[in-house]
Amino acid sequence: PDRRDTYHHDREAIIQRIKELEPSSYEEKAAPILFKIYEARNSSLRQSKIAKEELIKLGKKAVPCLVNSLYEDLKGEAYLILGEMGEIAVPALIGVCSSQNRSVREAAAKALSIIGHQKVMPHLIQTLKHHYSRTRNDATIALGELYAIQGVPFLIQMLRDTSSDVQNNARKS
Repeated sequence: PDRRDTYHHDREAIIQRIKELEPSSYEEKAAPILFKIYEARNSSLRQSKIAKEELIKLGKKAVPCLVNSLYEDLKGEAYLILGEMGEIAVPALIGVCSSQNRSVREAAAKALSIIGHQKVMPHLIQTLKHHYSRTRNDATIALGELYAIQGVPFLIQMLRDTSSDVQNNARKS
């Protein structure tokens, strides 16, 4: 059999098994199952690749599952999928940049850097203007985690923020 035929058959089999578990809500329930397939040690490379592709296709519906997976990711690769998802993952990634968990912060920063400074910076800059100090603080931390020279002028501005947390994180960055 042709490799493409086998790949297509495996992909369809995985999707069909998930639909059998949750027929009416595939898009809503598929992300956790797909991520388990992706990270399972007994999954073949092909199954992992199919699961990753399906997660990316789910788009926004998979983002919360993947962000939560940053906290318990066995392979440490959820950030790769989030990075490949692009701009739709940016707001969620900015939100976890202030996590107490260092490995989660680092994973979020890696995902943001995969997405690219050009796509991430406008989101961060806009978020720095948010009326909630917690949100501004998250964006300040994310900006620092990116180590982007373009972010320095904005971090300097955040030194004058009304929130001492934002000011302190701008200094640290």
